[in-house]
Amino acid sequence: PTYTVTYAANAATSGTVPTDATAYAAGQTVTVKPNSGTLAKTGAVFGGWNTLANGTGTTYAEGTGTFTMGSSNVTLYAAWLVPTVTGLAPTGGTTDGGELVTFTGTTLTGTSAISFGGVAATGVIVVSSTAVTCIAPAVTAVGNVAVTLTTPSGTIAGGTYAYVLPSPSITTLIPVEGTTAGGTTVTFTGHHFSGTTSITFGGQAATAIAVTSDQELTCVAPAHAAGVVDVVMTGSQGTVTALGGYTYSAPISTAYVGFQPSAAGGFYGPKHVLAVWIEAADGTFVKTIGDWSAERRYDLTQWQAKAGTDTDAVMGATRSALTAVTNLTWDLRNHLGHGVADGSYALWIELVDDTAPTVGTTTVAGARRTHLPFTVASHAVVDVAPVDQDGFTALSIRTTAAAVPVPQISSVSPAQGAIAGGTTLTITGLNLSGTTGVTIGGVAATAVTVLSATQVSCVTPAASAGTVAVVVTTDGGSAADASGFTYVSGGSAAYISFIPSAAGGGYAPKHVLAVWVETSAGTYVRTVGDWSDTRRPNLTQWLARSGGDTDAVMGATRAAAAPVNNLTWDLRDRSGALVADGTYRLWIELVDDNSPAAGTTTVVGARRTVLDFTVAGHAVTPVGPVDQDGFSSLSIGSQAGAALGNFAASHVVEDQQTARCGGGSVYAVIMGGALLALRRRRTGRG
Repeated sequence: PTYTVTYAANAATSGTVPTDATAYAAGQTVTVKPNSGTLAKTGAVFGGWNTLANGTGTTYAEGTGTFTMGSSNVTLYAAWLVPTVTGLAPTGGTTDGGELVTFTGTTLTGTSAISFGGVAATGVIVVSSTAVTCIAPAVTAVGNVAVTLTTPSGTIAGGTYAYVLPSPSITTLIPVEGTTAGGTTVTFTGHHFSGTTSITFGGQAATAIAVTSDQELTCVAPAHAAGVVDVVMTGSQGTVTALGGYTYSAPISTAYVGFQPSAAGGFYGPKHVLAVWIEAADGTFVKTIGDWSAERRYDLTQWQAKAGTDTDAVMGATRSALTAVTNLTWDLRNHLGHGVADGSYALWIELVDDTAPTVGTTTVAGARRTHLPFTVASHAVVDVAPVDQDGFTALSIRTTAAAVPVPQISSVSPAQGAIAGGTTLTITGLNLSGTTGVTIGGVAATAVTVLSATQVSCVTPAASAGTVAVVVTTDGGSAADASGFTYVSGGSAAYISFIPSAAGGGYAPKHVLAVWVETSAGTYVRTVGDWSDTRRPNLTQWLARSGGDTDAVMGATRAAAAPVNNLTWDLRDRSGALVADGTYRLWIELVDDNSPAAGTTTVVGARRTVLDFTVAGHAVTPVGPVDQDGFSSLSIGSQAGAALGNFAASHVVEDQQTARCGGGSVYAVIMGGALLALRRRRTGRG
């Protein structure tokens, strides 16, 4: 006899069962059919063919499983497997997430995603059909959340996961050492500091706990006996201990360092690059206590080799005074914040020109270095008396600060300026290094700058006209010059006077004349007098500088060779802006009106002169009168007076107009409201 094999769908929700038309003899081997009809059941996974409908019989793999035919027909049922989770470990973690969670169960093959309360886990790995792992995600709130797994047969429950707040963690304490007296401010960095309620150092409570953020807080260390102690932080999120995190030591005194880098030797520029540091006796770098280098630090080759990129004590940019007294303090700690041990040390100073290395080379020129050995005993520096060595004077290190000398004032320049303020003053004297303020007439000056131990600059405030006191205040006290500065209301104009003599001949009965101002660098500022009209091409230098500026055309060619010329200038440039304080040049150019010579382009009989002068505090510093280059009684000043002639001339308000005044003719032009006037002697022409 023969027997058959029948396949049953066993409650499948889709697909068809395979058929087997073979008649099998008893004892013949049967290979089970594959799931060729794609049988499927909602919520389950096809797991092969089983001899019993409830799946408790023998299961054969589809397409490959075999069995031996018996003496009766065989029915094979579709085996339906349902994924299940039987457990997870661990069952909870912190709201930061990050824990590795393992799920165990059955039929977990194909798991593609895991969710913790709706938040996707990362790193899902199917280890086997009975195990899956993932990384728990971070969440924003504490509490139990439901976990679900996404499998080929659908989403299944994965259990419950409990989120709790994370405990705090400490990454660093700075500093890690303080004195037994307490009072050291300690900064903690780490995580989860919010809610911190107490910190103890060796069991003693810290004070002034301030939580800056969840990652940083500060507190003040309490007093404690010398030794290494544990630091314990407690808060709403738990407790964390920094074992041996802080060291108490006997009180450490402060060391005071002083020196003055003299300019002896002649190879230092107007500014210098400077570093001051401490080394142990064996050359080990301890700490930088002063560094004025900014972008020029690579010039300090020895300091760089020792300190590397240490920026503990960056004081600012390159120093601008060679002879300034330098006072520094050192807390007897190394660059890590630890107190140094008793023993031998050396104070090192390195100074170079700000122009080093030499252009086009890598050689640092003009370097000056010195070192001063000293000793630390009982946590204090043993005083070293001031010495002069290697181009440094009064070099010392001691346990007490040197007395700060009282400042002195010897001069104030300029001595006067405009009532509007804005005058830059240079105050010269002694012991001005520590200047903290300057007052002019009791009002604070601005832009106070220490130029050196002997000079300070500042800018005057506005005030009423009159003479006032200049007071400089330093750490050593105050110095006053009772009549150091005078505010003037007449400093807004410059008064110019000159006589172009005919000595030497060569000048016609009339001459062409221009008067103008330039900066010391030769930049044209403004014309203050121009008698040329059609003859202006003869004034070759004035034309080249001014470009034919018509601001101050006074009238036609002058008809007298030697009149007194009185002009005023309102200290404004061609655009009408007030000129800055600085050095300027007054130019005069005079030629014959019949020059060039007939039939030529050569200017003959030209006479030119220049007078250097200074504007300070928006007022001209008087110069002259002087006789030079064929001009006599040439002067410029800030006040009109007899020495400069009569400036009380009438004036008109239109360019190139004339007015009668007394027995002579007056040419005038208004420049920004200031009068430019010329008095011409009577010549019989009317």
